[in-house]
Order: sequence, then structure tokens, then C-alpha cells
Amino acid sequence: RETWEEAGVTVDPSKLELLAIYNLAGMQVQLIYRVELENDTFEAGHESSDVKFVSWDEIPWEDLAFATVEWGLEHARDMKDVATPAVQERTKLITEDGKWEVEE
Repeated sequence: RETWEEAGVTVDPSKLELLAIYNLAGMQVQLIYRVELENDTFEAGHESSDVKFVSWDEIPWEDLAFATVEWGLEHARDMKDVATPAVQERTKLITEDGKWEVEE
């Protein structure tokens, strides 16, 4: 569903490969998948202002809005040539003093 809402892309759910699980302080769990696109059709969905394909070197790393996007992209890059990717798991916790801590 997210691929459609964000980028107007349809995928075959049976072909999804889990890349990462991110638990954000027990308030949200994000699952990151990779999948080969069925075609080259895409467009900005109602939740995006722009979508496009870029090379790894063209990703605007300093402009990414969320740490989980950076983690997921870095892991996807590391796993791009791996037939069966390792699943990255991270938990982001709030410590007693109110700071964020990441466990791998």
C-alpha cells in the first residue's frame, strides 16, 4: 500500500523480501522491504511532492527526514548484491533521562 501511496508503484506482495525491522520506542514498528518493480511506471502520490530514481551517489543523505530512512537505504545498498538479504533489526528507545538510544 505504501508504495502506491508514496510513488504510484504497484508490486507483487508475494515477491517482497524483508530487509529491516525498526521498533521506535514501542510506538511504531517500521518494516522495510525490497522488491523488483514490475514496470517503470511511477508518479508522486498524494503523500509525496516528487519521486524519481537516483543512483546511490545521488541520494541526498543530509536531507533525509528520518533516521530509519537512512538506515534502510544504507542496509539496502549493503544487501543489493546478496540473494537472500540479512534482516537488520534496530530498536530506538527513550532513556529515563528522555534521550534517544538505539539498540541493534
